[in-house]
Amino acid sequence: MVKNLENSEIISQLKKETKIVIILDNYPVHKAQLAKKACEILNIQLILLPPYSPKLNPIEQVWRIIKRELSKIYIKDETFLIQKFKSYYNEIVGNETLYEGWIKKIIKTNC
Repeated sequence: MVKNLENSEIISQLKKETKIVIILDNYPVHKAQLAKKACEILNIQLILLPPYSPKLNPIEQVWRIIKRELSKIYIKDETFLIQKFKSYYNEIVGNETLYEGWIKKIIKTNC
């Protein structure tokens, strides 16, 4: 995959594109040389969260909120559970305030 990207014309074109920033946990595959090289070529900046920092990982906050909300209701069957899960998930993911707060935490921790 990386060899296909190591073309000066492709690299030159990608450098003109807007840089993409991806924030990841410290899972070992995220730090693999192949991933680093591909990101460098694709003009992607990886920001790795500190180890054992679930409060800084947005998906952990999503799971926490969903678990809290599900604990407040009677779950009559699997279909109902799936329906409620999807509903809560879509509501949370669409909540910009959650992300704004999370971004402020990241900046405070990393700056």
